[in-house]
Amino acid sequence: KEVIEDLIINKNVISFLFGSRSEFDDLCLQIVSDLKRKEKSMEKEQKQAIKELAELLHENNLSEIDYESNGVHIRIVGPKVAHSDVAPVVSAGVPAVAVATPLPVVSEPKPVVKVENDIVSPMVGIVYLTKTPNDPPFVKVGDMVSVGDTVCLIEAMKTFNPIKATKAGRVSAVLVETGSPVEFNQPLFTLE
Repeated sequence: KEVIEDLIINKNVISFLFGSRSEFDDLCLQIVSDLKRKEKSMEKEQKQAIKELAELLHENNLSEIDYESNGVHIRIVGPKVAHSDVAPVVSAGVPAVAVATPLPVVSEPKPVVKVENDIVSPMVGIVYLTKTPNDPPFVKVGDMVSVGDTVCLIEAMKTFNPIKATKAGRVSAVLVETGSPVEFNQPLFTLE
């Protein structure tokens, strides 16, 4: 597209190569038309691939599918599914192979009991108690926190969001572990 834009800007210089300005204009319009048609075709193919991958995910009770073709990467993540079986591994272009990988059995969720002195999650995501794996935790039991202090990070949609203390006090309990999923309004820490 950039080449075409450059050609259009310089069409006075280029037009002498084609004999007339209208021949050059026609060529430019044809190239733009071909690019748009190819773009629409690619979009249609991508939408169809997404639809087929989503159906495959659902039909096989998979938790996620990664697919890459012609420089386009598609990742579909479905709802968490509890299995006690083995997980089939399917790869396009390669014969299907079943790999015996036991999946964790998910127990019934524990009821969330919110206490007034809790710092709660403002969003759904994955909680991290440290900035990087080698760093010490933002806070630990016995630490004093002030309003606005960062107490943890929650990853949501590939973005790490700092979670600030909404209350001041001494941390009496850390209610989550690094890497665990958290729900909206789920208690993360208890303060005294």
